[in-house]
Amino acid sequence: MQLLSTGQAAKLCSVTPDAVLKWIKAGKVRAQRTAGGHYRIQRESLETLLGDKGELRVERPSERAASPPSRFCWEFYSQDGALRADCQQCLVYRSRALRCFEMSHLGEADGYKGTFCETSCDRCSYFRSFRPAPIRVLVVTNSETVERSLRQSDDGWFDFRFTGCEYDCSALVGSFRPECIVVDCALPPDQCQALCRHLSADPRVSGTTILLTTSPEQEGVRPRFGFAELGEPLSVQSLRRRLEELGAATERSLSGALAARPRLECALLPL
Repeated sequence: MQLLSTGQAAKLCSVTPDAVLKWIKAGKVRAQRTAGGHYRIQRESLETLLGDKGELRVERPSERAASPPSRFCWEFYSQDGALRADCQQCLVYRSRALRCFEMSHLGEADGYKGTFCETSCDRCSYFRSFRPAPIRVLVVTNSETVERSLRQSDDGWFDFRFTGCEYDCSALVGSFRPECIVVDCALPPDQCQALCRHLSADPRVSGTTILLTTSPEQEGVRPRFGFAELGEPLSVQSLRRRLEELGAATERSLSGALAARPRLECALLPL
């Protein structure tokens, strides 16, 4: 019996992962949960559903064309497949970094040559071809200022959802499946403490990075979890830097990077 993740099932059936989740909840396909709370779907059940409905046939792995190999920036800009001499001296090539744009903040003194960086990353043809999908971030706050600021400054790296209550947070964890949760410690102390306790015990966020925002005035009320300080206001840029510092690189394999982290990773972000 072959088991598939919701993402694999969605790809095979040419539907969205949400559609697969609806099938599971409606009892149309058989699935089981892992220790981390993720669904694993029986392939036979999926094929039966599609066969009965006369929908798109699920292809076997042997029937699908092989995926093209991942291309690095030095391969993308190679000359007829030959590695350029200037690329050989670049830190990106020497470290075999998966994505050069994750190292673009480094300078030439650090070994980053930036041979093809004629414009910003947003305008680079390689970046546009390989840029990851936005990181799903759930922000728990009752501050309209925080929500407005994050929405207005979002540069496409994040897909934000906002809520101000514990119940909606739990619902969004199930439906939105965030890769990162930001809890605003400006919430009432009791609410903030209860929310953090529930998140720490929720198996659905076993691979999720959880960040706690705070300010000096809230020193005595913040929940007692492990913290890492960030000496700048909460913003899209500071959030991205914090995730990078925590080792959650902003490539599409972020989910895998987060899954390898401790179940509850808390960091401290000032407002």
